Amino acid sequence: MKDDAVPSIFPSAPKYLLTAVQPPRTTSKATAASRRLHESKALEDMEASFRQEDNISNMSITDIAQRLNSDETVPGGFTVCMRDETLLVCLMEITDEIPSIRASVSVKSDLSVALSLDGKVVPHSEFKDIVPGRLSLMSQLTNLLARVKCWCDQPHTRSQEMLLGMAVDCLKQYLQRSSEEQDDNNSNSTKVEFIVEQLCLLQKHKFGRQYSPQLTILSYMIHAASSSAYTTLRDEDVLVSAVYKHSKKDN
Repeated sequence: MKDDAVPSIFPSAPKYLLTAVQPPRTTSKATAASRRLHESKALEDMEASFRQEDNISNMSITDIAQRLNSDETVPGGFTVCMRDETLLVCLMEITDEIPSIRASVSVKSDLSVALSLDGKVVPHSEFKDIVPGRLSLMSQLTNLLARVKCWCDQPHTRSQEMLLGMAVDCLKQYLQRSSEEQDDNNSNSTKVEFIVEQLCLLQKHKFGRQYSPQLTILSYMIHAASSSAYTTLRDEDVLVSAVYKHSKKDN
């Protein structure tokens, strides 16, 4: 017998008094801190994997179209097609058995994005929070489609700035067509140009507005002909100006 020996074998002892010696746990996840570290690492790996799969900056528009057709997160109702090296994602509507395109998202080969709604171009400012520049993530495209569908299903969600921008785009198309047709006798172009300038000024901050030479000269001619007429026109707030209201003290 050794000096430090301890009796451990009892042949006559009942089994319920005998406890088997468990081997020590050698895993690195035995402690709570180790488990939290392991879970955090797993989440980071999942996030990195998602970002890698979400990145479409190096994909062709044909591959992006295939991803859209197989992606379950894409809102329903959209039709994906290719035309002239452009990816078109259209939201169709059928009225009295006649189909029409409510909205469309166009993605060119350079991954630039254009959006139309009810046949009118939507300004980029209305979706730059989703796609700041060129398309780079699949999630950007799916989120953009979700917003487009919301605009179609709930028209009240369209902002006033968006409606103004779409109106300006329609008027600019009118001016472009008049210029292409070289219709010098069309006096409506001058009126439309004035309206376009007023709408564009309306979308800018009053201290950041810049006026065209034509509008500046017109204002001077009105003031020279009748300062009272100029003051009345300005105070009636029918024209977009840097300061909307002027008191007698300001004048």
